[in-house]
Amino acid sequence: MEKNYTAPAVTKTAFHCPHCGTKAPQQWMKCFAHPVENNIPVLTTILSIQQLISRAHKDGILPPGVQQAWFKEGQASEAGDFLFKKLNEGDYVRFVLENIFFSVCVEASCGKAALWIHDKLIIPSNDISHEPNEDMPDAVKAIYNEAREVHKSSPRAAAALLRLCCELVCEYLVAQGKDLNAKIGDLVSRGLDTSIQQALDYVRVVGNDAVHPGQITQKDNNETAEALFILLNEIVAEMISKPKQMESLYSKLPEAIRYSIAKRDKQTKQA
Repeated sequence: MEKNYTAPAVTKTAFHCPHCGTKAPQQWMKCFAHPVENNIPVLTTILSIQQLISRAHKDGILPPGVQQAWFKEGQASEAGDFLFKKLNEGDYVRFVLENIFFSVCVEASCGKAALWIHDKLIIPSNDISHEPNEDMPDAVKAIYNEAREVHKSSPRAAAALLRLCCELVCEYLVAQGKDLNAKIGDLVSRGLDTSIQQALDYVRVVGNDAVHPGQITQKDNNETAEALFILLNEIVAEMISKPKQMESLYSKLPEAIRYSIAKRDKQTKQA
């Protein structure tokens, strides 16, 4: 994930596209509808587009270059994907679909649409944001990725899972205490950086100061979940990745020098 990642949201006109991953302006559109003919939907796939275009070419209706334009606009697959099709101005519609919107990526190489219901991104369902820190413990990473999977459909569930991740990170660091608050206090007594302590406490109490790991609260929303994703990665980076990097560098020193340093530190502690 880019450092300055801008998460998709209905309150923004530019963010990282959930399709192509590029930060680009987004064109917001309302949705309209009209009844399907014969009350039976027509399912569009690449096969049906190919058949339509082949028949049109055979009848001399369309020039050969039109096929490429159709595929760029359709982006369909055999299984059937979400399609965005531009109609002629003034097409008659009978219904307005309230609280349903499209955001269309203005990036030249993308141009795909995302479907939103209220403030939730429904399609595409894959979450390209918030990749876990590579040093995140496996047990934590599994739950973190589960939070990513449910984030779009239920930010509250994602926030609950992320609080659980926070507790597991503390356990990984062998923090002592009966609850998350006590474990954070133990890490602080062991020299935990103040900024990371504040991040941990934010994860613990955000939304409701009575929230426990894995507990869902009505006060959680998408903004809460977004913040928790970012903070968990920061916590892992500071408490696991950086010490790991320093240890790797230190281990490259000659053994005699490391022995001398250890002897110095031992004498300092005894003084």
